[in-house]
Amino acid sequence: MDFYKARWYKIAEVSFITAKGFMEANNIVNDISYIRCISNMAVMYLVQGRTLEADQYITYALNESEKYLGRQSIAYAANLNSKSKTSSIARAVQ
Repeated sequence: MDFYKARWYKIAEVSFITAKGFMEANNIVNDISYIRCISNMAVMYLVQGRTLEADQYITYALNESEKYLGRQSIAYAANLNSKSKTSSIARAVQ
């Protein structure tokens, strides 16, 4: 199944944007759920080849996971892995 043609990514994007907006409106931006939402948005954009958007979200999620959870956390490691992927793609495009 071609998820892009099936518009599943658009549905996911709208859902993530809605969740992000809700958390921001309710001042829940220092919660792990917010960081995870941002991280998931980044991965969704990365899978679609939207590397500039992915990199912005990954950078934020990486910095916040380090700040709140530390470098030894699984969240930090996952975001570091995603950051590595966006960097690799960016180098390949240049």
